[in-house]
Amino acid sequence: MGKVKMETGERCCGWLLVVIVLVFPAGCAAQWRLGRAAYNGQTDSVKGMLAEGADMEARDVSGNTALMAAAFRGYIEIVEILLAAGADANAKNHSGLTPLMFAAQRGNLVTVRALLAAGADVNAKDSAGNTALMLAIRTGALGTTKLLLHAGADVNARDGRGETALSVARKSGHKEIVQLLVESGGKE
Repeated sequence: MGKVKMETGERCCGWLLVVIVLVFPAGCAAQWRLGRAAYNGQTDSVKGMLAEGADMEARDVSGNTALMAAAFRGYIEIVEILLAAGADANAKNHSGLTPLMFAAQRGNLVTVRALLAAGADVNAKDSAGNTALMLAIRTGALGTTKLLLHAGADVNARDGRGETALSVARKSGHKEIVQLLVESGGKE
């Protein structure tokens, strides 16, 4: 099992940013070669490893798959390659995060669109009860918020603290998103 080092960063929109640095033991690193290539945007390496039969559902110590890594970084070509090869668009890591949640919190419309087209569950929740919609709202990703609502995101889902998307938007200070959520039937 690898070691996890956490460092705190600056506060942004009332949220403390946390950087997680993963340290892999030799065996784990070898098993997650595809994930590393996906994270680093190495399209040709990803294609080659898949052709050689790499396990696309192999996970790092946090439970992340190669698809999650590519979605997080916004490498749409790699996301599409992995999806075409049968990667699970609804896989969850140890925190319950899905590839869609990673893409949504980064505001990556193209990746969000591809994952939704591949059947990603727009209303999946992480271990804290957050949905992709809530994560997009926290970062102020208006376009992603609109796309998720159009895809059927539950505007009134509640997280583990009982907050809705509208509550999150108000606390985050995203007035345009607040208006959009109110128009979409959002409640606190």
